[in-house]
Amino acid sequence: MIPFCLVHRSGNTPLDKECLQLAQHYGLPKIVITTLDGKRADKGKIYSGVSELGIPSVLAEVGRNGLLEESATRMHLDGLNNVLKHVGSIEGSATAQTDPMCYENWFEPRCCTKGVFYSHIRIGEEIEKGQTLGVVEDYFGNEIETVRSPDAGTVLVAVASPAVKPGTVVMIVGPQNAKPLSAVLEDMG
Repeated sequence: MIPFCLVHRSGNTPLDKECLQLAQHYGLPKIVITTLDGKRADKGKIYSGVSELGIPSVLAEVGRNGLLEESATRMHLDGLNNVLKHVGSIEGSATAQTDPMCYENWFEPRCCTKGVFYSHIRIGEEIEKGQTLGVVEDYFGNEIETVRSPDAGTVLVAVASPAVKPGTVVMIVGPQNAKPLSAVLEDMG
């Protein structure tokens, strides 16, 4: 997984800018902006519910496969400490990630069959619409499905388990329309 922060776009511009600044201070290289009704709707998620109540929030995604890894823990601790400095909860000067890339929502290519998924793509790779992402084989090694990308973008997350069934998400992809945070903030006025 490429570390990223999820930020809910509520439509309240000052609050949305504050959420983006929290994500910037968390220090991760990517920000995914979601909405209640987007391609990847965030209705019912804690970070969006809190933002809808007018409280700035983000959800940081770091690590892989639910493993407790020192490097991922360090990223979270550094990010949290920096955010706490930024909002004035603890002393010290905060530093902001220079200009993280922001994605408007994301999309999730899925498989249609049951079997074993073999990815042809690496995390961080740029993919094109229609590109082969991988194949599903049955339990005897026969290829039964080619999974293609419905759109172009950057692979942010890949599945950890090769076992799939119809509807299994095989990757999470940030769409091609990524912009630097500075451009997103400028567009917001």
